[in-house]
Amino acid sequence: MIAAACFTLLCAVSSPLSAQTDPSYFDSVLVAAIEIDGNDSFRDDDLLLNLSTTESPSGFSRWLFRNLGSRFPLAQEPRYFDSQAFRDDIDVLRTFYRNNGFFSAQVDGSYKRTAGGEAVTVRFEIIEGSYSSIDSISYRRIETLPESVLAEIRGGTLLRVGRRYRAADVQAERNRVLEILANTGFPRARADSVVVERKLSNNNVVVKLSFRHGRRLYFGPVTEHIRGVDELNLARQIIYDRLDFEEGEIYSRARQFQGETNLNRLGVFSSVAITPEFPEIENEQDSLAPISLELIPRKRFELAPAAILNNQLLDLSLGAELAFLMRNVFGGAQSLTLRL
Repeated sequence: MIAAACFTLLCAVSSPLSAQTDPSYFDSVLVAAIEIDGNDSFRDDDLLLNLSTTESPSGFSRWLFRNLGSRFPLAQEPRYFDSQAFRDDIDVLRTFYRNNGFFSAQVDGSYKRTAGGEAVTVRFEIIEGSYSSIDSISYRRIETLPESVLAEIRGGTLLRVGRRYRAADVQAERNRVLEILANTGFPRARADSVVVERKLSNNNVVVKLSFRHGRRLYFGPVTEHIRGVDELNLARQIIYDRLDFEEGEIYSRARQFQGETNLNRLGVFSSVAITPEFPEIENEQDSLAPISLELIPRKRFELAPAAILNNQLLDLSLGAELAFLMRNVFGGAQSLTLRL
């Protein structure tokens, strides 16, 4: 009797608590609609792309998915509501606005069950506030770079004073500077820090980009490494003519990659790898970067049998082909193909 009474009391207490529990993905509560209010600076689609919570497709599309599978045309998987993902989406929107210059933006959210309780309507409420513009831009620890490199960095900046601050623009500018340095003899350069300071006086920001570039490097001697059997007997001058750089020239990552591309286009190597060996950035003595050139030659002679199926005007014909391929025919990396 006492046990039965305790069980009844436990049920009476537990039922209201379970009714108040936020639904998770496993409760299969559909997302009927997503409403966004207060986003004056961005389209709804721009914000929805960042969210995990998405509207569920129509009932017909869900029926096709359940009965005919995901590959059937118009079939779409149901999208269910998850309260934790919804709370994360609120934080995602706050971060989105901060990254786009709205540091004081307020984002809140709520959801409401439909009449049947099988779906929810989600609502995000946004108060954007004013955005922050770029007040000034400074590049630090690049004063010792050559004047030509400094001019390239400062002349093509992606950041503009007075333009609305965007974190993506700052990241793109950082990458642009590092690419310039990598192609002008400073491949070891890295960004020491990227600082964005907000001024309380006018709500604008100061962007400070600091780099560490080290000593200028030059292409060093090239050492060849041939893997496998070399049947080509390819003249070495053909290889070096296509490297696109010479020993002693200012190192450029773009020229290194172009050399790899040129050698691959010869069609006589199955693999080409050009690997520089950089001294440590703290090394103030060495300025040459030795280059390792690794090549895997293809076979000089190859036979390639193939079957032929031809269907023209309902006339089906079968056949076979034998192709003979010879590489480096005249010593200049030419290829000759004969088909029978």
